[in-house]
Amino acid sequence: MVEGEVEVGRWIMPWELTRVAALAGVERVRIVAVVGDSMVPTFHPTDRILVDTSDRTPSPPGLFVAWDGLGLVVKRIEYVAHSAPAMLRIVSDNARYAPYERCLGEVEIQGRVIGKWQWA
Repeated sequence: MVEGEVEVGRWIMPWELTRVAALAGVERVRIVAVVGDSMVPTFHPTDRILVDTSDRTPSPPGLFVAWDGLGLVVKRIEYVAHSAPAMLRIVSDNARYAPYERCLGEVEIQGRVIGKWQWA
């Protein structure tokens, strides 16, 4: 575990799933519960996401878990080309939430989303 993390449980899953999904290895993969509706329809509040904590660079852009200066969020994050200072665009999939930008140094990317579980 990484400093500041708390283990709340363990999941058993097929080794092939984690080996194929996370090039970093299973020890760098975390399962995170989705909270809130900002990423609906991609993620719902009851979903669990698989996060590769070794992939913290938003190039290429994609879905990430990050501390945006206000809280821990699951968002689409992309580097704003040619921005000075370097900026990141942070976008929700739910149109009710407006995109916003933060300086690269203000955002702590925790990892890239590489999969999800959803409940029927």
